[in-house]
Amino acid sequence: MLLLADRGYDGFEALREAAATGADLLWRVQAGRLLPVIRPLPDGTHLTWITDRRSADRLAKWQQRGRRTALPVMTALTLRVISCLPGPGPTDQSTDGP
Repeated sequence: MLLLADRGYDGFEALREAAATGADLLWRVQAGRLLPVIRPLPDGTHLTWITDRRSADRLAKWQQRGRRTALPVMTALTLRVISCLPGPGPTDQSTDGP
């Protein structure tokens, strides 16, 4: 089963509950969502973590330190990011002359 969801439903709790069903998930997330590259994959995608609020703070501090310290204890889901950048916007294809 494939479960689809739009942005606005990308909170940690919603993702965790959906993942617990055993379904494959295809989720669109909010533009400002932090999706750190944890491990790049050969096909151009990468693994990331979605964390609860407390763990998000720990993860941000760990990244700011350049990942030189041990990974903090956190509650997280490991997810694969297919694309996190929007494509080019619509082009002006008007037929009006100059």
